[in-house]
Amino acid sequence: MLLATIVLLAPAIARFQHFMPGGPMLTIGGTGLFVLVCLVYDRLSHGRIHPAFLWGGLFLIVSLPVRFAVGATGAWHTVAVWLTR
Repeated sequence: MLLATIVLLAPAIARFQHFMPGGPMLTIGGTGLFVLVCLVYDRLSHGRIHPAFLWGGLFLIVSLPVRFAVGATGAWHTVAVWLTR
């Protein structure tokens, strides 16, 4: 549930670009920072990192650049226009 909430933070962090320029790297880094803090907390408080959070966090961190790359393609824009009609 915590990872699902962190995923929702990406668009919110992206809106900070009006105040701090950084582009997609700000969004990817900010979201990754939340995951990293949770991993460190899990390790310090429980002595280990829960496997579900480890794999889910890694998947989230890897998927962010992929989502930005796919979102910039013409094919995705065609699909998005088709979906919004």
